[in-house]
Amino acid sequence: LCAFVVTRNRPGLSRPTLPPQTYRGGALPRSKHYFFTAGKQYRMPMFLSSTANRQQANIFMQEQSADWVLWTFVFDPRLGCNHINLIDRHDGSLGGDANQAAEAEWLFAPYSFFTVESVDYKDSPTWTDPHRVVLRAGVRRDMGHNLVRIAIACLEAQEAAPADAHQNSRLPRRRMP
Repeated sequence: LCAFVVTRNRPGLSRPTLPPQTYRGGALPRSKHYFFTAGKQYRMPMFLSSTANRQQANIFMQEQSADWVLWTFVFDPRLGCNHINLIDRHDGSLGGDANQAAEAEWLFAPYSFFTVESVDYKDSPTWTDPHRVVLRAGVRRDMGHNLVRIAIACLEAQEAAPADAHQNSRLPRRRMP
């Protein structure tokens, strides 16, 4: 899939700059509110589309009949997210030039990892005042929250070390039991 729609994700080419957050508009029935609570960690077992364009998310939200929700995906500013790609072309069914992005779509890979940061459920949501769910995207699909903390600590240690300290250092090899 990536080879056809993500032309910038090839060796030697720089990846597009990840926005600080992306959005998804939709619906969330009250019967599912119990699942999305602050601190909950989960994986999404399918592709998940989002957009950097908040207005586009509002358009998708308006297509729902009730229980409107605005999902906001936030990313670690230092480590980013390696399981999301900018879709920079389409099959032509979205109108316009198929070799141009039809919307600012960022697509999460199946089994992406998320942590619910906050939820704001409304008694009577509307598409202009929807439920809001903020999700922190994992840096990698296989990284849980604790591993992200470890990765950040490693980055901070590398930044604090003198520039020549990394040239001659070797990590001891450890055997797995």
